[in-house]
Amino acid sequence: MWLLSTSRAELHQFLSPEAIPGPYAVLSHVWGKKEQSFEDTRRLETKCRGLKASPRDYASSKIRESCILAEQHGYDWLWSDGPCIDKSSSAAVSEAINSMYVYYSRAEVCYAYLKDVPPGDIFDERIRKAFRESQWHQRGWTLQELIAPRIVIFLSQDWKLLGTKAELADLIEAVTQIPESLLRLETQLASFSIAQRMSWAAHRQTTREEDKAYSLLGIFGIQIPPLYGEGRQSFYRLQEEIMKRFHDTTLFAWQFVSSRTDRALSSTFYHHNHSDDTYLFAPSPLAFCNSSQMRFSPPPFATRRSEDFLHQTTVESDTEPSPIPTLSVTPYGVLAHIPVIELPQGTIAIFFWMNKQDHLGLRLSPCSSSIDSSRLLYDVFPGDSRLVPLSVDENDYIVDGHPVHAVWKKLYIAHRPPPDTLAPDASTSLYIPLNLGVLMPFRVPGGSIHELHVSTGLRLASVSPMTLPWTGSSPVTLTFEPDNDDTRANILPGIELHLGRCTKSVPVGQAPSGRHLGPHWARLVFHDLKYMSPHGDADDGHSCSEDHVEDWPQSMKVIQPPWSQPDGISGLLAPPPAKLCCTPCPLNPGTTLVVEFIVEEAGHGENDRNRGPGGRQRTLS
Repeated sequence: MWLLSTSRAELHQFLSPEAIPGPYAVLSHVWGKKEQSFEDTRRLETKCRGLKASPRDYASSKIRESCILAEQHGYDWLWSDGPCIDKSSSAAVSEAINSMYVYYSRAEVCYAYLKDVPPGDIFDERIRKAFRESQWHQRGWTLQELIAPRIVIFLSQDWKLLGTKAELADLIEAVTQIPESLLRLETQLASFSIAQRMSWAAHRQTTREEDKAYSLLGIFGIQIPPLYGEGRQSFYRLQEEIMKRFHDTTLFAWQFVSSRTDRALSSTFYHHNHSDDTYLFAPSPLAFCNSSQMRFSPPPFATRRSEDFLHQTTVESDTEPSPIPTLSVTPYGVLAHIPVIELPQGTIAIFFWMNKQDHLGLRLSPCSSSIDSSRLLYDVFPGDSRLVPLSVDENDYIVDGHPVHAVWKKLYIAHRPPPDTLAPDASTSLYIPLNLGVLMPFRVPGGSIHELHVSTGLRLASVSPMTLPWTGSSPVTLTFEPDNDDTRANILPGIELHLGRCTKSVPVGQAPSGRHLGPHWARLVFHDLKYMSPHGDADDGHSCSEDHVEDWPQSMKVIQPPWSQPDGISGLLAPPPAKLCCTPCPLNPGTTLVVEFIVEEAGHGENDRNRGPGGRQRTLS
């Protein structure tokens, strides 16, 4: 562990925080484009040694001012992540990442430097507004830097004191949703559920995808080796470690909550494409944005009268059941020993969750792609059908007004995507056969698919099966779903793009071939994927009067959504119109068309149609 001497800003090494002579301070800040590094500090020390000067006088303004302030407050040592971590050493980086929470918790004081907050009185509304909007509250690493130290002193851009986290707890809670009681040390971190802690990180950003997980290690007391380059795998690894060490099952209590049980259970259409929200584990902290009130709470009848509640144990159980679920990771999925409710509409798993005063269950469905018929594998229902509200009386659960019994079972639940499916860019990682040839009737370039994902939050979820060479006689369907890792997931519905060649001109009794096929046609269909199967009406039919590309003005068609007002069911805003463009492919302009989208972002008016923030037009090209 390296620290800076506050008098000279020189590096000194100690074996551990306990080995430091006297108390030390730590710095919390938002990184800029150029920060003083470990190597910079070493070079500066060498240079100043020859000049017989103090390195602090030549250090970056952030390091210089933080050292001066710490020295004024009586501290001889300061730790800062820029100059105190030797990033040329993977071992040093790993040690720092896994020890970060300890470094901050053992410090006597933490200085939180807010470069974007002007000087002034924190009781001035202008300063309070700047404090609320500071980037410091939005960064992933600053979460543990706020929680770990006993004393956090907030500083304005001129290094003047704004107040401590205890003094500003009400303001910080309004910004971060972290309870005042934790900030004032009235309650311990362990008092909050896994889901609650995850919710505090839901809207925080990190430069590296992996840091969404690594920045949370200390919040859960977990240590895992950092592997930069693994992408989203890091967050799945973190969740596996949490599951191994905690009885708290709210780790799985993420995503939307249905307001009525019967509405959730009415969602019987289920497209089995293994999207991110069909697993036990969440794809990112954002999935916990609605989990700030989620608690792990075994019902009273499961603790007071466990014998009565647990007497219905299946023959699969070879030990006495416990009122607390048991979970273990296997290559096949998570083996869970839990109570389940079997209903005609599906299976509800009981993990003993409460959201405020409401009990919740997890809705499961048999996995149609299970490879072992002797061990039934379950998927989780996607969208806001995932969590189901339940009522509880003394001995029973109440579902849709009727008492039901929960029976303890052992079952397997898919917990994460297979490692080989976690490509860095999920929006373009699917196999798209129609892009593999130059003679296909249509091509949908990967760049266009990626731009659609960036501009609207819709990702390519599936491509219907097709036989090569594809002539277009059998349509192909591309399904785009809202990305659950995107804050816009609830604004736009899903989209189906159907492409083909008209077969009405093919002589009766003759097999369709490229020579006899008619015009290219394209059809765009809006779907609310939470309530409709993505392939519910994917037949071979099309409208010759509406879908033939050659009849579209400028080869462009405006598609109006099927509803113009919020639907009253899903709470979605009315989706905006979309334009479908088909232009000749430079590789084969005679018979191949390139498909492009122009999608207006939700919330823009008629005068801003097809334009994003700042008036920039959203196109796929």
